[in-house]
Amino acid sequence: MGVSGAALATIIAQGISAFWVLRFLFSSKSIIKTKDMEGYIKNMEKIIKLLRIYNDKSIFLISLYPTNKLKKDKIRDINNKLKEICHENNIIFIDIESISDNQEYFFEKDYYHLNYKGHRYISNLICDLL
Repeated sequence: MGVSGAALATIIAQGISAFWVLRFLFSSKSIIKTKDMEGYIKNMEKIIKLLRIYNDKSIFLISLYPTNKLKKDKIRDINNKLKEICHENNIIFIDIESISDNQEYFFEKDYYHLNYKGHRYISNLICDLL
């Protein structure tokens, strides 16, 4: 694939890295504490605006997905608000909520972490947008 393949791999790696960093930032181990959806949305909006200020290139935000700990209705509400914020800040929102419809296929046995097939699914979505 040459240079284009390396560029694609870099973009995919950065997207996955950003996803995991954001997940950590909003975990119980982070200094950012959110006990409610509005707090989470406000923190995400701050991060998205900072990303846009310091980066004029394409930015992708991968949606949250329901797991055994995060219920589908709550995730859908959060994703809808994140989608609005992304639209306002010219950020590409990648909706992977439907991935939870096939947990046996895309998730590890804990139904919380994505397996290889889940990560491949997300990388294919990103590639389709490039």
